[in-house]
Amino acid sequence: MLYRVVLFSTCIGLLVAENVLIDHNIRATNLKITNGSTTDANSISYQAYIDATTLNASRSCSGSLISRNCIITAAQCIEGAIFINVWIGSRDLSDTNSLQKLESINYTIHENYDSETYENDIGVIYLSHINITEDMEILELPTQEEADSTYYDEFVTVSGWGKVNETVTSSDVLLSVNSTVVPDLMCWEAFGYFPINDMCTLSEKGACQGDMGGPIVLNYKLIGVISRVEDSCKEGYVPNISVKVGYFLDWIRSKTDIS
Repeated sequence: MLYRVVLFSTCIGLLVAENVLIDHNIRATNLKITNGSTTDANSISYQAYIDATTLNASRSCSGSLISRNCIITAAQCIEGAIFINVWIGSRDLSDTNSLQKLESINYTIHENYDSETYENDIGVIYLSHINITEDMEILELPTQEEADSTYYDEFVTVSGWGKVNETVTSSDVLLSVNSTVVPDLMCWEAFGYFPINDMCTLSEKGACQGDMGGPIVLNYKLIGVISRVEDSCKEGYVPNISVKVGYFLDWIRSKTDIS
């Protein structure tokens, strides 16, 4: 039987062990941005690599720094986690001088998350002892006025570590692509369903299996969290489904120290 373990706390004063003893391979091959391009060293400094261990599996995902102690990600990435390893502080996973490696057992996922439909696919990881350097950035959230925006036709940035195409394995360096927010119908047609609180993006190069939890960013604001991608990671214009952050502003504020 699989048990759901959810430990909730605020983003302040958490017990976190640094320099964890269990060293998972941070070059996991299932974290992919298909056909992505290398990011500028300082252009994406808010992203975290996540490795969550459950009773019977390990999941590799991404997340985004939204406060000095909080990482936002997809609920599917951390549901049932016994502990979570987080790497943050460098776009290069081989950069042992800049990377901070942290462990957390404190997290929460949305109370109405549905693992079959991926509705309400959002969660928060709580950390402490993050050394916020001048090369790191905390992402802003949408304003309350922007909460209901559809963002149709806006160009957004999607980023993650992993494959540059179907044959090349993972990349140590963060990759990014530009994507466009499109009407929900395009994701309906591709996936056969579409949660009402989500958004649909489309690009020739895009996210793939393992990129879940990663950011959709517009003007340095986190407007989406990657939730569903096309399974085959094929080239060509393929839509992705992301959780619309604006829809969850009240929930995020209730679970964090963000006012």
